[in-house]
Amino acid sequence: MPSLVLPSATLLAGASAIVLRSNPPAQPKLTAKTWVAMPMQMFRADCSVTFNSKTSNPGAGMNASTAPGTKVLKDGFYGVECVDEFMFEHGDKFGDNAAGYEIEQTANVSIVSYSHVVAKEDAESMTPAVCFSFCRTIPDMNFFGIRNGGDCYCTPYYRSIPGDNKVCDVVCEGDGRQVCGSSTKSSMFGMHMCASTGADMSGLEGKMQGVEADLTSVQGEVDSAWGGMQSAAEEYQTMFSSAGDTAATEQMQAAKVHAGKLQQLSVDASKILTGMTNVSADASALGTDFSDASKLSKAEAAMDKMEGLTAEGIASLEEMWEQANTSYPNPAGAEVAEQYYPVMYFVNKDNETHNMSTTCGGTSSHSPIVGNQSACAAACDGSASSNGGSCIGFQYFPKAGNLTADQGLCFLLSKFRTMTYYTECGGAPKNVTDPSEIQCFAKFSKFGGTSLAVDNSGDCKECFQEVTKAERCYAP
Repeated sequence: MPSLVLPSATLLAGASAIVLRSNPPAQPKLTAKTWVAMPMQMFRADCSVTFNSKTSNPGAGMNASTAPGTKVLKDGFYGVECVDEFMFEHGDKFGDNAAGYEIEQTANVSIVSYSHVVAKEDAESMTPAVCFSFCRTIPDMNFFGIRNGGDCYCTPYYRSIPGDNKVCDVVCEGDGRQVCGSSTKSSMFGMHMCASTGADMSGLEGKMQGVEADLTSVQGEVDSAWGGMQSAAEEYQTMFSSAGDTAATEQMQAAKVHAGKLQQLSVDASKILTGMTNVSADASALGTDFSDASKLSKAEAAMDKMEGLTAEGIASLEEMWEQANTSYPNPAGAEVAEQYYPVMYFVNKDNETHNMSTTCGGTSSHSPIVGNQSACAAACDGSASSNGGSCIGFQYFPKAGNLTADQGLCFLLSKFRTMTYYTECGGAPKNVTDPSEIQCFAKFSKFGGTSLAVDNSGDCKECFQEVTKAERCYAP
């Protein structure tokens, strides 16, 4: 299993939590003459481990040339508590505290100090994971401690002794988010051997692959939305730019910008998906035997990547799912669109050409949308703008570019400002099936019985500020 550093007050163990003793009973300080092996502070992690609390592990750490090996003896660790610790002060036969060593005759053990074994030029910035990697292959070691941010040592057992009232508050040299003891106390960690690396990695990979499948599916929806939006906006922008229609040209630019944002989400998702594929291949190449320390380290690194990629995948999935729903909404019934009338109906009710092509600009209440008129109408019904105004209508453009026959572009508006109507689009211009489908719509329930024609008095806050009659078509 991957290394876990848990709070010293509570140890999370599977589905349950074991509360650790934060203030152990005071015990009399023992001299070298009266030292005996003390019961170890041992707690269950998330697998079954058993230590003989009466065994003093004689000989543990007593070889001056002790160094990390290649065989994995422990494959996980967990936080225990912050203590003034006897073994650091009086159980170090070869390290910096050798002058205070006093238990050879009574216990015949020694801690193994990281700074004594690892050359200074090879030392890593200390974290609990670094200390664990050092201690995990040293025989007979069941705990490790870190003091003063970077003093790592392995020990077969530890003993809390009376000390000051300080707490472990010195951050680890290699990770400012974690605490590694204090100037007088040790952050103690227990080590265990679950031999569950293969199962743990398989479980993490399964979760990751579930997210991978969902992310791939939603990415397809987003790709369809941004691809169609981009291609249609390019065609329409060229068309309306030539016609001098500023409102439509700006809307198409907004669509291209939004399509770029959607595309970037897809690019980011592809990087995550590639990482998932690669880490699965790396994990498969490791096999099932993790008794070698180097291979286990690679397995743990792979599991860390799986966890990280799964979290990234979930975040990407949530954002893409939201964008897919808002940029590419589900179809709605045709009756929804019937609630919206062409704006010319509210500008000039006597005009017999209400179906002529119209474009309008104003305050946007939503990002650009790919969908048919009904989908746009439903989105307008449920949309509120960032300034608190609700959607009052929308500009619709039919299929263009890579959009399918039942798709178009629409722009939801919370306020109308300008409107242009084209009087000479009777015949279908090039690349446009039905010019009348390029239409600005207003919500009938909002404006029924009222006029949106320009009001020079300024009393009508919802009226168009400018209406332009274009005696031409927007395209040749």
